[in-house]
Amino acid sequence: MARGRTPAIKDTYSTHDVAKICSVTPTTVIRWIEDGLIPAFKTVGGHRRVRRDDLERVCQQRGIPFNTPAGSSVGRVLVVDDEPVVLELVRDVVKDLNRDFEVEVARDAFDAGRLVALFRPQLIFLDLMMPGVDGFEVCNRLKKDPATRNTEVIAITGYYTESNMERILSAGAVACLKKPLDVDEVRARVAEAFDLPEAAAAACAAKTSPPSVLVITQSPDFRSRVRDELAAANPPVEVRTAQTGADALLVADSAQIALGVANGLLTLRTRALAEYQAMLLDQTSVLLDSLDDAGRVVTWNRASEQLLGVPAHRALGRCFGLDVARCEDPGRWEELWSELRAHGAFTAEVSLLAEEDGRAVPVPLHLEGRVLRDGGRLRGAVLVGLDLRARRALETQVLQSQKLAAVGLLAAGIAHEINNPLSGVVGYAKLLLGRGDLDPLVRERVEKIAASGERCRKIVEGVLLFARRQGGGVRKTVALHTLLDRVISLGEYQWRMHNVQVVRDPSDEVEVEADPERIEQVLLNLLSNAVDAMPHGGTIRVGLVRERGWARVEVQDQGEGIAPDVQSRIFDPFFSTKDLGKGTGLGLAISYGIVEDHGGTITVASAPGEGATFTVRLPQAAPVGPSTLESEPPAP
Repeated sequence: MARGRTPAIKDTYSTHDVAKICSVTPTTVIRWIEDGLIPAFKTVGGHRRVRRDDLERVCQQRGIPFNTPAGSSVGRVLVVDDEPVVLELVRDVVKDLNRDFEVEVARDAFDAGRLVALFRPQLIFLDLMMPGVDGFEVCNRLKKDPATRNTEVIAITGYYTESNMERILSAGAVACLKKPLDVDEVRARVAEAFDLPEAAAAACAAKTSPPSVLVITQSPDFRSRVRDELAAANPPVEVRTAQTGADALLVADSAQIALGVANGLLTLRTRALAEYQAMLLDQTSVLLDSLDDAGRVVTWNRASEQLLGVPAHRALGRCFGLDVARCEDPGRWEELWSELRAHGAFTAEVSLLAEEDGRAVPVPLHLEGRVLRDGGRLRGAVLVGLDLRARRALETQVLQSQKLAAVGLLAAGIAHEINNPLSGVVGYAKLLLGRGDLDPLVRERVEKIAASGERCRKIVEGVLLFARRQGGGVRKTVALHTLLDRVISLGEYQWRMHNVQVVRDPSDEVEVEADPERIEQVLLNLLSNAVDAMPHGGTIRVGLVRERGWARVEVQDQGEGIAPDVQSRIFDPFFSTKDLGKGTGLGLAISYGIVEDHGGTITVASAPGEGATFTVRLPQAAPVGPSTLESEPPAP
């Protein structure tokens, strides 16, 4: 490498001299002067000058080596990128500006770190996205290290977005250039960084060949139009044409044009491929992400954003399972990552924490991982995750249905057998009570027998109703809002006596195909349970809305709420939270069966101390119109 001349030992120095002594760029020196960090004065011609004593004192105070005796290079530039054509292009632009400048290139993280320590560049061109190198993190570290914080960084990227630009500038970069690189912009940035005189830049520009245009097209008409448009250009413009990318490289006889063509073609192909791959990743409905060899996120698709509540710009560069998409059990993720690196794959069910309204919500996933290798070298991994919440909800629903069916079959047989002896108990108790000569003490005891027998009879009736829930009356189109009004009017007076007020929210007019008596039984049971949940009174809110072909009824109380362990059993037969003798434990089980038989669902949402909300969803009745009538089969 060519070496520049060492500034002579003198009483005052220019900004260029100070830059060489402190191993920084002239722009940095000017900024130090403007911020008052280095005392300076201006000559008659307006040039800044720094006294030697002031400079030595500042260097000593701030721990900056005073490099005058050892000499320093005119300019040191490091280019970090994994594309050879980009490395060559930037190096040629810098050398065109000043042949004495030293330029080193790094294609990976190891070379970049080594050259930063040994070469001590004053200016770094840094690619933001390359294997094993996180440009944002590198820039942050350079600016935090006292040895390199004065090194100027210019970011370059093929994935240019406003958020990326703001992020790298806030990390300390002076600029962010997008690929394909503009040669004039690169030249201007280097000239600005080293405060090259305008005359030198102009002389450099004068050395360049006359402007030329390379047209790549297979259309003769387009070639002719371009030639005609540029025929009268001043200064004259040389027009070269080619039909393919390969022809373009042959036609471009100058190295700069050839590099520009190769860079442009490579960038276009890379961008097209990246856009196509990004489109495919974003169209899938499952988590599909890639990681580097350290487990940091390289790509983050749209399904991952929606599933885990983390946008891509926050996920990129962070460790999966630990920093982003955190595993509920961090030790479990470390086991899976170790298994992936050792065996090349893993399949497991894990719970990842999603961000939802500032809370961490566990999301169960079926997660598969596969390593990505380049020959024998581990380059990263790809993860595919399927949300298990819908499947587990369906499994729970199927299990509940199977359990209710089994219990119903058993209950029907037991109820039938109990009814026979129960008839004798209730019947003979009534016969005894009909006698006028019955002793008062005996009468009191017989009345207790009759009351207990009557309670048993109601329980058996409930059991039989539960067992026969698959049956039912004739179904017809029912105005659900009207049915709901009738149910409320039936019990409103009695509920008011218990200091309970039923508030009917504004409702939609919705029709369903249903057995009105059985749906009425469901609504009455939910309202009665809500009243029982508020022994000291309160308000019940009832709403009915139409949503995407479904009718949704909500009954919300202000009771003490339902504990999570109770919610999982609340629709089980014979399970009740009421005091002994106040419930059979069959009301919700029967309601569940009725709603399920109508093709709907019934769910509960509650937390201790926050009341409970029961939601019933029923299919909306299909509208009858010409298309419906025409689709019906003809009468035989």
